[in-house]
Amino acid sequence: MTGKGAEFGTRCRNAAQFAVDEINHQGGIKGRQILLISKDDQNSPETARKVDEELIDEGVVAIIGHPTSSMSLASVPLINEKKMVMISSATSSP
Repeated sequence: MTGKGAEFGTRCRNAAQFAVDEINHQGGIKGRQILLISKDDQNSPETARKVDEELIDEGVVAIIGHPTSSMSLASVPLINEKKMVMISSATSSP
């Protein structure tokens, strides 16, 4: 979306939105529509943690992202502390 690798982030967001649209078109999950809330981590570790905290405070059930390993690793302590599910389409760091 913005920052280094912005094009990659935009593609990941678009793919997630496509999946959400398909699921909702088929009736949602157990009859409930789902909503994708998109936030920009700006490829910054501080911003990645901040936007994850915002999403958790908004009551999301899972976080899809971050597309880069360094942003995912920056968020892992928060994700673990809050016992949140985080799925990444491209994180590859062990």
